[in-house]
Amino acid sequence: MTRIDLPALGAGPGLQFDWDPDTGTLSGRDAVFMQLAISHAVAEGSVTSHPWPTRYPVHDPLHRPADMALVLSQFCQLDGEWAQVFPHQGKAADGETDEGTVRFIC
Repeated sequence: MTRIDLPALGAGPGLQFDWDPDTGTLSGRDAVFMQLAISHAVAEGSVTSHPWPTRYPVHDPLHRPADMALVLSQFCQLDGEWAQVFPHQGKAADGETDEGTVRFIC
């Protein structure tokens, strides 16, 4: 289980929830919001994120850290591990953290 507690991009409390990538479950304060955001991203097949307005493919945010980072990046400032798994522009969100990734705090 991973606790996600990230500051918002603008005003507001940011996002806080628990995520289990093995089972694909969310719980906690903002779990319902994130489930809706993830459902929308999967239905669309992509999200728009940094550098704006870049579209990134999204496949399985409930199980893949890079896909979860993409969804989170729409609402929160990414740092640490989340910035490391954020996919490089034009690179599939496949969880790779080496060459071709963007390390940033948005």
